[in-house]
Amino acid sequence: MTVVAPASRNAPCPCGSGRRYKECHGALASVAPDADAADAQASPRMAMLQEALAHQQAGDLAAAMRAYERVLAAAPDDFDALHMLGVVHYQRHAFDRAEALLRTAIAQRPDVVAAHQNLALLLEARRLEDAEDALCRAVLPRLAQLCAPPRAFESIVAARRPIDLLDGAMGSEDRRFAELAGGSLGAATVHAPVAEPLVDRIVALPRGMLDAPVTILFGLAAPLAAFPPAPRATERVLVVDRDAPSALHDRLRELSDEGNRPVHVRYTTSALHDLVRLPGGMLPATRSNAS
Repeated sequence: MTVVAPASRNAPCPCGSGRRYKECHGALASVAPDADAADAQASPRMAMLQEALAHQQAGDLAAAMRAYERVLAAAPDDFDALHMLGVVHYQRHAFDRAEALLRTAIAQRPDVVAAHQNLALLLEARRLEDAEDALCRAVLPRLAQLCAPPRAFESIVAARRPIDLLDGAMGSEDRRFAELAGGSLGAATVHAPVAEPLVDRIVALPRGMLDAPVTILFGLAAPLAAFPPAPRATERVLVVDRDAPSALHDRLRELSDEGNRPVHVRYTTSALHDLVRLPGGMLPATRSNAS
């Protein structure tokens, strides 16, 4: 990521970290090959922060998360890593983890206005999502008509068809995602959400999404619009990985083409299955435990 220097080195850094430019990307730019020993020790951590921020700005939240966590493994109190990892979890809709990180960062540097602003954005997003979830939870039973009969999924498992696996959990580390990506249902091609602007990177996507017989959207965080071109598979599967009624409502309507095709619903935990109660079975989906 290219960061344009502001007029004053005391101005906030344009990267959004909340630090002054001279303490952030200005400091990174000023590290010379013959820097003293203290700067040499700090430079690997600053390089990791820069790498993490570049991944975050590019929309690769999973890579950004791993890079920030590497910084924190070496320096658990690093404000920038705490702050920006909190923002990453906010972007991934992992609000509990995001809030904990942002509050820890603020405790480290209560003077940084950007951290307070991001916490305020998070709390407002949580309030709005809670209100929307309450409405959608009441509507979800009506969406049962969009779901395929639970046992219909067995035909997909038995056929072991090639699948296009869309990472709608935005960088999931879930074991069941790994099994699907490894081809437990057949030959799987994994697609990650495309960062903005979408048009610039459509040509880089594999074309298998256009003609594979099965499309599986794992997770609720990313909409189909994040995976252009839109899948046209004859069979579509939605893997529910969290209790998010508003996101589930939207993903079901998208995958069903507004009710024009049934969606196979799978759950990552039995608790989610019992809570959501839409027709569907459990993952990992094999011939022995598909339901």
